[in-house]
This record gives sequence, C-alpha cells and structure tokens, in this order.
Amino acid sequence: MAEEFVSRSVCDERCKGLEAEDKRQNERLDDLEVMVRQINSLTVSVEKLALSMDSMVKELSEQSGRMAKLEGRDGENWKKVVGGIITGVVGGLVVFAMGKLGFPV
Repeated sequence: MAEEFVSRSVCDERCKGLEAEDKRQNERLDDLEVMVRQINSLTVSVEKLALSMDSMVKELSEQSGRMAKLEGRDGENWKKVVGGIITGVVGGLVVFAMGKLGFPV
C-alpha cells in the first residue's frame, strides 16, 4: 500500500481556504442573526399595532352607536315640535270653522 503525503505548503493552503470559508460562513450567520432579531422586533410591533387597531375599531363602533343615538334624539325632538305645530294649526282651524258655523266656542 502506497502512502500519499501532502506537502506542508499544500496543507497550509487548504487550511487557509477552510479558515476563509469558516469566516465567510460565520459572517453570514451573524448577518442572519441580526435579520432574525429585526424580524422578531417587527413581528412584535405588528402585533402591538394589530391590538391597537382592534381597540380603535371597538371604540369607533361604540362612538358610532352613541352618535346615532344622539342624532335620533334630535330627530325625535324635531318631530315633536312639528307635530305640536301641526296640532295647533289644525286645532285653530277647527275652532275657526266651528265659530263660522255657529257653534259656541
């Protein structure tokens, strides 16, 4: 069996190549770790934003209900005023007509 030996310079050259590859991969891993942290931070921020939006939607819904109630109240009051005016005018016309027809008023 013949043994093959690699010269020291070839071995050193291969070691330098492996070390360079290790360094490159370590730098890529460091970059990936930074990106993962940034993505996690962004995910937390988006979750907080979603919760905030959810509470804002609930608050807007409650305010919309209160506003509709207030608008309805003004409409009801206006209807009462108009109804009172119409009742007064019709009552006055009836009294006027009864007076003209000779009914005691």
